[in-house]
Amino acid sequence: MTRREALKHTALLLGAALSRSTLVCAQTPGAHAPDARSRCLSVPHFAAIAALAECLLPRTDTPGAADAGVPAFVDTFYGGFMTSAEKNLFVAGLDRLDEASRSGHGRDYAALPSSAQADLLRALALPTATDDDRAFLRLARGLVLSGYFTSERVGTEVLNYDPVPGVWESCIPVEQVHNTAWTEG
Repeated sequence: MTRREALKHTALLLGAALSRSTLVCAQTPGAHAPDARSRCLSVPHFAAIAALAECLLPRTDTPGAADAGVPAFVDTFYGGFMTSAEKNLFVAGLDRLDEASRSGHGRDYAALPSSAQADLLRALALPTATDDDRAFLRLARGLVLSGYFTSERVGTEVLNYDPVPGVWESCIPVEQVHNTAWTEG
């Protein structure tokens, strides 16, 4: 199983747990604009989350996080749907990520090569990482996955999209649908 397939399956499980605020944000105009600029986050924070999102979901034969407008989604979610505690956790985590990047590599996280970015993210997932770092990583990863799999581009180009579904079959072998995950409109 590739990382992309694992993320697809994770996102399908995540779909059942999406909060109302995530779904409202996904339907907000401009929430997935691929060329968006930061409206709520500071410019360095927006650059860091854009780099983090692209590190988690890079462009391959499918669109990457930037192509799906994930940074704009996270920015919109931050500005309109996060509690003040979540905002503080999120911004502090981005600050710590940039600080670790500057101390280890001499530049901000967004300016690092993708391999160094991935190494810094892996360090946040280790048992030796602080609780705040692990909580930040969970929040950031959840926002990136939610933004990616609720975008129109991913729903129509990566997942199979059937705007007018036929008969609902609750349990079919995945081989019957060419081993492809599905999304509903």
